[in-house]
Amino acid sequence: MTLGDLIGRLTEDGVAEEAIAALGNPSLLSRTTSAGHAAGMSTGAFAARCVHAFANTAGDEAWLALMGRCQGREDPGLAALAYILETTLPRQ
Repeated sequence: MTLGDLIGRLTEDGVAEEAIAALGNPSLLSRTTSAGHAAGMSTGAFAARCVHAFANTAGDEAWLALMGRCQGREDPGLAALAYILETTLPRQ
C-alpha cells in the first residue's frame, strides 16, 4: 500500500485501526487510542487527522526523514504511518 492509498483510505471505517494493528507495535496503538479518546475521536479518525496534518504541514526535513524510513520497506504505507504517528503523538 502506498502512502497516497493509505491517506485516501484512512477515513474508511476500520482502515486506520487495522493499519495500526498491522504495525505490530502495541505501544503505538495504545498511544494513538489514548490521544484519540482525549480528543473525542476514534483511533482511526485521530490517526487520519495526524496523517493529514503531516501531509499539510510537514517541512522538507520531515518529508526527507519519512522517505528514508519508507525506503526498502515491504509496505511503505505502513512504514509512513508508523513514522508519522511516532513523531506526532505524545510519549506516554
